[in-house]
Amino acid sequence: MDGRAQRDQLIINAAAFLRSLGVGLMGVVLGIYLSRIGFSTGIDGASHDFRHTYAVELLKSGIKGGIRAVQKALGHASLQVTERYYAKWDKEQQSKLDDALRAALSNSY
Repeated sequence: MDGRAQRDQLIINAAAFLRSLGVGLMGVVLGIYLSRIGFSTGIDGASHDFRHTYAVELLKSGIKGGIRAVQKALGHASLQVTERYYAKWDKEQQSKLDDALRAALSNSY
């Protein structure tokens, strides 16, 4: 079996495993296509990277609803999960942190 055939077999096995866990076939197929495109173009990354980029771009654009809107868009059951990865990109949250830091620094002199 050549390298491409081995990689394809690995992808097929991974897809079967993911389907057994309840991961939708469309997501698996999209991941396979993105992996192949990345491999053939030399781009290092995964389909999950698009998800992170999407979330960050939503927050950088100032999406109405902020971090909660991103939580909903990503399908996170818990806001804490979304905050763990993306709170630093939330403009409203960052403004509050900046204000708190300025206040703390002005009170320390």
